[in-house]
Amino acid sequence: MKSFRGVWWSILIFLTICGRLETAVAAATSLTASKSNAVEQALKAFDAGSATLDELTVAIRPEFRHELVEYYQQHSNRVTTRMLLPISRAMAMTGDTTRAADLARSYVQTYSNDWRGWRIIGGASIYAKDFSSALLAYSNALNFGDSKSFVPYSASALELNRPELVSPYVTNLLTAEKLETESRFRTDALLCLVAYAYKTQNTNVLSTSLRGLPPSEIAKRPDICQMLGTIADEWGPKKLGKTWLETRAAILAENEVWGSAIEGYSQAIKTNPDRTDAYLLRGRAYVLRCEAQRAILDLTRAIQLGTNSMDEAYFLRARSYIEERKYDKAIPDLAEAMIGTTNAQHYFYRGMCYQERGDLEKALQDLTAALAIEPDEPAFLMFRAETYRRHAELDSALKDAGRVIALEPENAEGFVVRGDVLHSQNRVREAISDWKQAVHLDSKLPEPHNSLAWVYATSADASLRDGHQAVEHGRAACELTSWRRPYFIDTLAAAYAESGKFEMAQKYEIMAMDAPGVLQDDRARWKSRLALYKSKLAYRDTGAAPDETVRPAPASKSP
Repeated sequence: MKSFRGVWWSILIFLTICGRLETAVAAATSLTASKSNAVEQALKAFDAGSATLDELTVAIRPEFRHELVEYYQQHSNRVTTRMLLPISRAMAMTGDTTRAADLARSYVQTYSNDWRGWRIIGGASIYAKDFSSALLAYSNALNFGDSKSFVPYSASALELNRPELVSPYVTNLLTAEKLETESRFRTDALLCLVAYAYKTQNTNVLSTSLRGLPPSEIAKRPDICQMLGTIADEWGPKKLGKTWLETRAAILAENEVWGSAIEGYSQAIKTNPDRTDAYLLRGRAYVLRCEAQRAILDLTRAIQLGTNSMDEAYFLRARSYIEERKYDKAIPDLAEAMIGTTNAQHYFYRGMCYQERGDLEKALQDLTAALAIEPDEPAFLMFRAETYRRHAELDSALKDAGRVIALEPENAEGFVVRGDVLHSQNRVREAISDWKQAVHLDSKLPEPHNSLAWVYATSADASLRDGHQAVEHGRAACELTSWRRPYFIDTLAAAYAESGKFEMAQKYEIMAMDAPGVLQDDRARWKSRLALYKSKLAYRDTGAAPDETVRPAPASKSP
């Protein structure tokens, strides 16, 4: 039997105390007096019980973690034992796991029943490949009330070839796949389940675990794909049975590989033309390859043959109809998928369809229903925020956008959406700040570049206009979308006009007008702008939001 030692290093991002092991970045060599005082006050608040661990290490800006570490380096004599917990956590989150573990060990000598200290020790022990110490630390964390350490505990036990220690947690691992909102945690749980299934030769656990997550999510984890490939090679289709097709789908880590999967499904259909699971899985593969028409044909056939996964078939076909912009066909398919199930994704996608049709009331109803099931799903909140914005319920939109940022402070799209809402409230400077933050967090996201370019180019407030910045951000938005978004090209035309380069402005406005799929109303608006540029006049915004501020549909959790 092959050893899987070494595959666990990808799990380390989760194993640190908050689930994210940041790459250490250079920090200032000394704290200013004001920063030192702020850190000291925060630590005293934690020591007194008026501030939480998350407030010190997650909610405050990321740089604060480095400031906590620096404060300890300079003022360790002022640090109480209780203060060691947030400092050790900050060290773990900035990459210094050895010192983090040392401080955590000092902490648990006094606070031995606090699972948070034990979890820091466990993460550092795994990083040092000391799986016995990790197992002990995570065992203590679980015994003292930690609800999530069963994943790294299982990983440590499997590294020590002790699958019997994982058996009591198999149900927890399977539940984590379905209920946890954090993708990394779900796939870490799957990694443990697949390794456990392999070591115990348990095909039932393997089959159940693979049904817990969509192949599109599994495919993002090369370590899981490698393990599944080994299982598929060693066990073969005879032992795997129906799971063989599921495993074949799950191990395809890149879209190009789906071609090989499709060949296998096609061979199964050729052997048995009524093979419903093969039609369903080939249809799923076509969905992931964005071949909507072929997906629709296969999924329709699976439905006609009475697939046992009818809800999935209807949902996938609805996804394909959405890809084809056939919202009137997608909506009834989503209604069929909802029969007998409670799936937030179904409500989300139907809400998306209603929004695209302009039925904002129904869109809000479905998006609210999705959030009732998964209240902390950022994609749902962002889409509802945008729908509220279109519906002119700006306070509600701002609340949803703010919730996204509170849940994921480093989610660039959250800042984009909040910026759009602020712009709609005519709070332009605040909108600019949010869009800049979005670019800082993800410079490859095109929407904030377009929004900044629009304001810099067209604002009625001369103090906000900046032709150079407008062109820079406008070109970035167009290049990041391969010049396929005519609304972004229109923004770039306005940017060149603001810069006084009216020939370039005319060139790009014509390019936008001639792009396929442009609505007549938009073409008419752009024609009037072109006339301005021919007269050597720049366009001035009268208060409308930047063109095409609508966020594209977020990636689904399931294919």
